[in-house]
Amino acid sequence: MLNAIKFVKIVDGGLPALHMDSQFQMVFYIYMSSLATVLPPAIVWLVLRRLTDDLRSMAARDPLTQLLNRRGLSEALQQHFHSRHATPAYLLLVDIDHFKRINDTYGHHAGDAVLCQVAKVLRATVRRGDLAGRIGGEEFVAICLDTDGVGAAHLAERLRSVIESQAIHVAGSDHLLHCTATIGVSHHFASPHAWEGAMREADAALYRGKAAGRNRVEWAEGFHGHAGAPG
Repeated sequence: MLNAIKFVKIVDGGLPALHMDSQFQMVFYIYMSSLATVLPPAIVWLVLRRLTDDLRSMAARDPLTQLLNRRGLSEALQQHFHSRHATPAYLLLVDIDHFKRINDTYGHHAGDAVLCQVAKVLRATVRRGDLAGRIGGEEFVAICLDTDGVGAAHLAERLRSVIESQAIHVAGSDHLLHCTATIGVSHHFASPHAWEGAMREADAALYRGKAAGRNRVEWAEGFHGHAGAPG
């Protein structure tokens, strides 16, 4: 707007309108000086803020699947449990069956395709507000928030079923892969510090599921969230 007014003044008054003794030129000079002083630091701050946010997001996510990693899951659980109306959570530990055999038979690019497919299933199957992550290798985590044991058990079975039913296309190959997963379900937990204990419960359940034949959901001992749960 100031530039437009300046142009009109030059058209009306000619070059003398550019003299610094005019009131308008003084205002224009002060405005431009302020802009030069304030704007560059503000731009630098915005750029640094954006870079910091991007780096924080990268540090909290698995680079292959873009799911949350351990750090991201821990931070998200802290936010959940520090909210006023936080409810207990259930942890589902998802392990791809015979993943080493897939890598050895079809190559690591096929293994990566399987990992990305399972991550896609997790994102599409968990409910809004639930957490999904990859914690290393072929192990994934889904954390059910704002539900009960029955809801957690249903989600676990739905995950298992969808993973089993979907074919996986491997780039550069006409062969379609199929995989299955074994899932261990923890008891509910109610604090960010308790999720490591929930991980151990789900891992023990997962181990029993593997020993029982794989491609199944196994509950922590004493879990009553499902009619078929032990105990």
